[in-house]
Amino acid sequence: MNRIDDIFNSDEIIYHYTKTQTAYEYILHTKKLKLSERKTSNDPIENIQNRVIALSSYGYEDTPVANAEDADYVKKFILNKIKNSRQLCFCKNNDNPELKKHLILPSEYYGFLKPRMWDQYGDKYKGVCLVFDKSELKSNNQHIFSKDVKYINYEEFFRKITNIDLNQLYAIGVDEYCNQYLKRIINFSFLKHKDYSGENEFRFLSFSNEDNYLNIGNSLKAIVVSRKELSEFANKWFIKYTRDNNIQLFYIDWDYDGFRLISKKDFDNQVKELAKLTTETE
Repeated sequence: MNRIDDIFNSDEIIYHYTKTQTAYEYILHTKKLKLSERKTSNDPIENIQNRVIALSSYGYEDTPVANAEDADYVKKFILNKIKNSRQLCFCKNNDNPELKKHLILPSEYYGFLKPRMWDQYGDKYKGVCLVFDKSELKSNNQHIFSKDVKYINYEEFFRKITNIDLNQLYAIGVDEYCNQYLKRIINFSFLKHKDYSGENEFRFLSFSNEDNYLNIGNSLKAIVVSRKELSEFANKWFIKYTRDNNIQLFYIDWDYDGFRLISKKDFDNQVKELAKLTTETE
């Protein structure tokens, strides 16, 4: 039976999977996490930068509508926001209340024990999972939008992207219309297809060319390192980094009968006990 440390039980904990080399060269070394351009996503719900924003109006011929210049300005505003949108994704613990009814929480509850994430983002079970305090990470990046992802089907999603309403644009003006439409863009930028619901995603989102990175600060609380093909260099690097920064280090092994998780502290104690027993039997 694996003993899961209390740090993984918090609702404020979120997880980010990555390759081992990426972790120590580009993330931990710089204390920054890079946001990805949404237009590079394979998911058509996220990759919508080429969507045509049509114009629409209602009423009689003499009903006042916005002029072509204002409509063109709004259209460019919308497409520019979509084009420059960047995001960074994390896993949460499963918020299914049925899982929390168990006296001992099942593996499926924990966001750092997702096989598909280890396979796809964790370098085929050879990478690491970085464990962050969500509140602290948000506090370090207050100017960047962040919230839970909502999972819907394609039909629901495409109904949420509306055309430019020339009647409303005329009634409330360009600035207010852009502000209101930006709220719609933000809303559908936190949507994903239901088929991905097992990821339990928490997302950071930016529309600025300048927001390429999240500042980690002191939000990193633990690192889960796979021992599959773990090099001596990488292991020593993680040991030193976690010790110097007061971060917990855990090792994980995967096998046909499940996983084995152990903290660096417990691992060291086991090594000491084994050495003691070996000495006593000699």
